[in-house]
Amino acid sequence: RPGDRALLLLPNSAEFVVTILGCFYAGLVPVPSSMPGRYKQDQRRVRGIARDAEVGVVLTGPDERGDVLTWADTEDLDVPVLIPDVAPAPLAEPFTPHAAAPHDLALLQYTSGSTNDPKGSQVTQRNLLLNALRELGFNAFAPRGAYYIITDISGLNAGDDRSFVRRLVQEIGV
Repeated sequence: RPGDRALLLLPNSAEFVVTILGCFYAGLVPVPSSMPGRYKQDQRRVRGIARDAEVGVVLTGPDERGDVLTWADTEDLDVPVLIPDVAPAPLAEPFTPHAAAPHDLALLQYTSGSTNDPKGSQVTQRNLLLNALRELGFNAFAPRGAYYIITDISGLNAGDDRSFVRRLVQEIGV
């Protein structure tokens, strides 16, 4: 249902891009995370994210499914663990994509949790669009009709809030 949260446990890959775009299309709120891994602190971090975000489903890849199922069982995470179909068969009935409003929640993005419990940030559809435009070189804050290319992005680093959008734009190849 639109607004439900989906924990994404996928490597950086085309599957990640397809899955997150599918979430947007269906109106789900993606919650991207690193894999639980074999270390307790990594497992604790992902458990904290899943519980804080109140996820209703975990989406993962076929290669990761076994490890994710084991982790979910260990953590008593009682939600379905699914593998998105990246090449689905045609639908029997037409599907209407979710029509998101600018103020709607687009995704939940969490801190690493390296110094404390992971903290979530709510990213709205408007935030996501403006960050995507910035990553593509447009200044969305310029006066109407006066967009220009931003040439100095040296201040951006992998740890800032735009890293998600940067990764998505790079994966799509825009």
